[in-house]
Amino acid sequence: MKEKLSTQFLISFLVIFLLTLLATILAFVMLSFTSELIEGSLTKNKYPASAIIKEDYKQIDASAVVENGGGVQVVDKEYRVVCSSGIDTIGKDQLSAGEFTKFLIESKSKPYNYDILPA
Repeated sequence: MKEKLSTQFLISFLVIFLLTLLATILAFVMLSFTSELIEGSLTKNKYPASAIIKEDYKQIDASAVVENGGGVQVVDKEYRVVCSSGIDTIGKDQLSAGEFTKFLIESKSKPYNYDILPA
């Protein structure tokens, strides 16, 4: 009787363990698949800086970004904002090196997306 009870307990434990493991793996696979689907439809992934940046900033077409509620600012080597379209998150025409560095550091903790492409 004692052996049967311990065997039943072991079998029950293994079944529950395997079911839990299977459910965890299934959930992970489904979340990964859903993440891939959602990522392609996000606006921030449609307009990375690398896709719109041009050698001559005057040729940058920021209309799609602006239409989707975003903004584009181009900052030159002297930390001047030489081009701005849409939402202006910088708020100045000239930055100091410290202000620009602070802007870059703080952009990681903002609730919206920044895509920065150094030239």
